Amino acid sequence: MKKLWTLIAISILNVSCSNKVDLEQKNKELTDQNLLLLDSINRLSFRPDFSGFPDSLRIDTTQGLLGKIYNDTLVILAEYADCGEWGGHREWLKIHKDKDLTKVTFTYDSVACRYKNEGKKYFQTEKTTYTIDKNLQQEVIYYLFDINRMTLLNQKVGSNAANSYEVYIKSSSDLPLLFNLQISFIDRSFNWDHFQKLKNKIKTNANSSYK
Repeated sequence: MKKLWTLIAISILNVSCSNKVDLEQKNKELTDQNLLLLDSINRLSFRPDFSGFPDSLRIDTTQGLLGKIYNDTLVILAEYADCGEWGGHREWLKIHKDKDLTKVTFTYDSVACRYKNEGKKYFQTEKTTYTIDKNLQQEVIYYLFDINRMTLLNQKVGSNAANSYEVYIKSSSDLPLLFNLQISFIDRSFNWDHFQKLKNKIKTNANSSYK
């Protein structure tokens, strides 16, 4: 009888271990599937497909994907609250056309929490110009869609300090702009990092740079 109970106990233990392994495997598979699903949702949410346009629109992208801004300058500005409500530093990406090339000038200001004696708060510490191809121009378009989407959402976060982001067209002439664009977004969560991602992609993948 003792041997019988021993055999039954061993059988139950084996079944239990087998079930545990099966459950762990199924849990891993479900986790992997959920991660793939989340990645797909993120891609659909933040990366619309610009691979083609309806022929009836007759859109010419041979000179680049950014269209009318080539007559002026597209300014992408980020202002960070490194010092809380006292401010911090600013960064710019200024995109413009130079003959057949599309260029981005990146400018970085020093962190300043107080105005200097001469009344100036920000001091430029870096200025570099990059030449970007159509793939990086596409990244700029993604950024425009991302920041515009954020302006439609509400953040349930209260704070005296925030990072702010802005996009606008700056003309080199006194004539009225034929195409006007101005988008601004305030991030009180300090978690929106799309400007940094765009900047890093340009710095990493630009064809060439000039200091």
